Amino acid sequence: MRDSALDIAKGILIFLVVWGHSIQFGFGYEYGENSQYLDDYVFRAIYSFHMSLFMAISGYLFYYSNKKPFKEVFLSKIKSIGIPYLAYCTIYVLVLVPILIRARNGELVLSTYKNGFWFLTSVLLNCFVVSLVTLLSRNRWIVSSLLLSINFGLWFVNEDYLYNTHNYMFTCFIFGYLYNAFLERPMTFKKTSLIRVFVAVAVFLMCVSIFKGDLYVYSSGVCLIRDDKFSFHQLRIDTLRCLIGFVASLCFLSLIPYTTYLKVKAKKAICMLSRYSIGIYCLSTILLTIYYKIMGRLNINIAHNYIYPVILASIVTWLSYILLKYCGKKVWLNRLFLGGR
Repeated sequence: MRDSALDIAKGILIFLVVWGHSIQFGFGYEYGENSQYLDDYVFRAIYSFHMSLFMAISGYLFYYSNKKPFKEVFLSKIKSIGIPYLAYCTIYVLVLVPILIRARNGELVLSTYKNGFWFLTSVLLNCFVVSLVTLLSRNRWIVSSLLLSINFGLWFVNEDYLYNTHNYMFTCFIFGYLYNAFLERPMTFKKTSLIRVFVAVAVFLMCVSIFKGDLYVYSSGVCLIRDDKFSFHQLRIDTLRCLIGFVASLCFLSLIPYTTYLKVKAKKAICMLSRYSIGIYCLSTILLTIYYKIMGRLNINIAHNYIYPVILASIVTWLSYILLKYCGKKVWLNRLFLGGR
């Protein structure tokens, strides 16, 4: 059995996802369109590691799923991720196209189905690639060599052919996968000395002060080829981004053991967020996008602060959870939006 702390980590991470989106969409159209959220300290702290760690955990857990035959793994992922992805994309299109009413609605539809919820397409792509590699060999040294070679090659693929987060996410995924492959035992979370925790937090805060501008993968991408030649500037960006993400992830994980002080009900609630993480990620994005567009239509802007996004994220997370819990009780809704979980 895996440590329940892993589910707590995933539950907190999915709330951080909603919190980050709440900062991006919460203050009004003008704030969002001018990308002022990129300078928000909390936003920078969240985006320095949250998706990369989430992907690493996905890779870690996929190691167990990938012990099954390839066909079974493939069909399982299509059922648990592929079908919900298409369902949420359809909901997004049906809701957003009437709201936007613009000439380029066709492009919106295509881009939504292509990478509307890019994290899920990354997970599917990563699972498929890793499954194919392990279909060739089960020797962990051969598998790791092949995966690392593929990963190295992806860093030279132009973003025009591969969405600019997939390269980075594949790196994080195989890190978690290979970590589990060589660990050969369930991950455990043990308390470390408070001095180490304080040092980790201090280093993390220093990293956040650096994390800005081109370090956002959405801004600079990953590809090491720029203007038809190798870019040492891009290599510096990618290296620094990975280092900060690694340090931030270690800091976050070092705090997880201290959740033992939470009440039982609080821990159960966080674990439920983990169970519904895919749905919360998609549904909260839809709800916050609707909120953002309505704010724009009504020309409502809110002065920047650090309290409002937390409140908005809490409300949106709670609404998403209630809706998903209802879906879980209906067989066909469960299959569509929860992947039959």
